[in-house]
Amino acid sequence: MKLESERMSKLVLRDPQVASEKEVVANERRYRVDDDVEGAANELLYKTAFTKHPYHWPTIGWMPDILGFTPADCERFYKTYYAPNNAVLVVVGDVREETVLREVRDAYGKLSSSVIPAEDCEPEPPQRETREIEMKKPTATEKLLVAYHGPALGDADHAALTLLSEIMFGGRASRAHRSMVIEKEMASEVRGWVSTFRDPGLFEMYATAREGHQTRELLAALDREVDRVKRDVVADDELVRAKARLELGTLQSLESTSGKAEVIGFYELILGDPCGVFRRLDVYRRVTAGDIRKAARRYLRDARTIVRVVPDDDDDEEAREAAQ
Repeated sequence: MKLESERMSKLVLRDPQVASEKEVVANERRYRVDDDVEGAANELLYKTAFTKHPYHWPTIGWMPDILGFTPADCERFYKTYYAPNNAVLVVVGDVREETVLREVRDAYGKLSSSVIPAEDCEPEPPQRETREIEMKKPTATEKLLVAYHGPALGDADHAALTLLSEIMFGGRASRAHRSMVIEKEMASEVRGWVSTFRDPGLFEMYATAREGHQTRELLAALDREVDRVKRDVVADDELVRAKARLELGTLQSLESTSGKAEVIGFYELILGDPCGVFRRLDVYRRVTAGDIRKAARRYLRDARTIVRVVPDDDDDEEAREAAQ
């Protein structure tokens, strides 16, 4: 705790240290985004789906920003946001409350608060039409990313959409996996995710085509699954299985000390409720098949964002020439 409090108030931000860390961040971006097919496609998905909201910008930043910021930029950001009144301290383990509070007082009590600027976050306007973009990457087969604008984590429909994602994409018994991977053998992988953000995010769908298949086939198959959940209520056994999988995954995330700390901190930061994970489980249990169909009809609309990733023929030609 003493070391963390010193890091909050005595960080060294001189040219050599900043230059070194800038290269670390730049290399991380190259590894996770620029040189990674899925990372680059996911970044493009959010860049295209959001035009006004800050989710348009990747957390790690664009490469020109990373290479361009100065020690003065870092110092200004650090003095503004690294302060006790803008932080959450989570302590998990075999501790005594009075001891922890005394150490918190000794470590952080002398640090000054910061004046946090008023947030200026522009809401994302409704998406009125489909946005579709294609990117070429060194990939063996085509990949498809589809995103619908969805609710924030704290919104009433988020749990219903999370259960819907589990029914469609959660495990080998899920609808999309059975249909696209096992029965039709058009995809090698399918998955989905509902953004767990403070502001409204995305309902994401991802599929990798098998050799000889294209993204148009994957999109048609996903559309059939979407039409199905908007038309019919899900079966009782599917709903029970989805709730059980989500509950198991949630409880498993609390098995370790670090897992408990991360979950408590996450729900405190996003929802202002350190016990939010347990309330979340209660919400899952109350969701009905009708709630899921209603949420699907509300969010899985025609206006969506589509990113198609196709093999880069130039890269294939270079690879063939190198092999000769």
